[in-house]
Amino acid sequence: MRSIFTAICRLRCGATALALASVLVVPAHAQFATSGPILPDERTWTEPSRDVAAADYRDAYCARWTDGCSTCERNSVNDQPSCQSVNSKQPACERASVRCEAVLRTIARVCLGYTDGCNTCVLRGCTAMGCNRPTDYRCTFPRRVGYSDPKAMTIELNGHWQLTNPQGRSCEILLGHTVTLTASCVDFGEPITLLKDLKVAPGPIVQLVRANGEVLLAFDATNLDELSGIERATGYRLVRLAVEQMQPWEAEGAWQLRVRDGSVCNLYLTSRTRRFDNAVEIMVPHAVSFTSRCISPDDANSLRLSFHRTIKPADPRNDTGRRSIFAVTERFQLPLWTSWQLTVHELSFRDAAGHSTVFSTNEDRVWRTEVQAGNQKVQLQLLPKR
Repeated sequence: MRSIFTAICRLRCGATALALASVLVVPAHAQFATSGPILPDERTWTEPSRDVAAADYRDAYCARWTDGCSTCERNSVNDQPSCQSVNSKQPACERASVRCEAVLRTIARVCLGYTDGCNTCVLRGCTAMGCNRPTDYRCTFPRRVGYSDPKAMTIELNGHWQLTNPQGRSCEILLGHTVTLTASCVDFGEPITLLKDLKVAPGPIVQLVRANGEVLLAFDATNLDELSGIERATGYRLVRLAVEQMQPWEAEGAWQLRVRDGSVCNLYLTSRTRRFDNAVEIMVPHAVSFTSRCISPDDANSLRLSFHRTIKPADPRNDTGRRSIFAVTERFQLPLWTSWQLTVHELSFRDAAGHSTVFSTNEDRVWRTEVQAGNQKVQLQLLPKR
């Protein structure tokens, strides 16, 4: 990571600093997303002027900001911020330049590098230097439509991608300073199962190479979100699925299954490693195990879950001396999950009969799904126990 920070620091002092010299106000119609491929506005946007009132300030990454007189907050880039006075009893306030006190999780969609006023961050990795100055986040290295520096290009390519071969089959890979293959690539064979590292050449050309440096697949990177195979890789395509990576090992380990307004169940996901070319290792989902409280005492092949709901009497006027609203606990069962699979968008579980329960997530990194419990739907949440 240190080499990436060094690259960012060098870029900040060079071409990037020139790009930031042009300061624009973010247009009201700019389009920003919270997940998925990068949108055009997320590449052409530049750091906006901060010489405005906090209520009028808009950027693509700040979660909380202040001008000394008012503070504004939002939970997502597309939310309308909520603003309030810092001191309502103060009759007059001398407004200062806007200062960004906290950032959204989606900052990496528009900023490859940023600072909190003391520390340097690349994507979501930051230095940990102590600072006694007020926090003030700024985007120091915004995304661009193209890069002349190979190091900048390598950082730009960081993310989750779909690799499609000439026969139309696809698997998911993670690109960074190396190549990480996911379980969906295991059955593809060579050359995909030999991919180990990434190199950027003039052109711009992205090369995926094996451990000994041999170029296996090369791509034209004119379009930074959809790369076309060239030379021996003609017919291959790389399409960006997401900016942030979820490494295969992140799914392995302890999780907590929660029923909304109901029970809690602990489970554990295990993986095994498949090795190729004595250098490439791919983590493959192996099994799902549960604590005893999760499993039905009447059926070892079922999960026992419950939720609480409130009941109102049909005619509250006849409810003499009793509570008009009371809670009941409803129990339900799901087939026991025996296997699991992870993709960039979904974490899915399969039972012995082949039925799948699929969880999806957004920027808060909480995995959610709905299941049928009797005559109503119940929301399940899955959170890693870290």
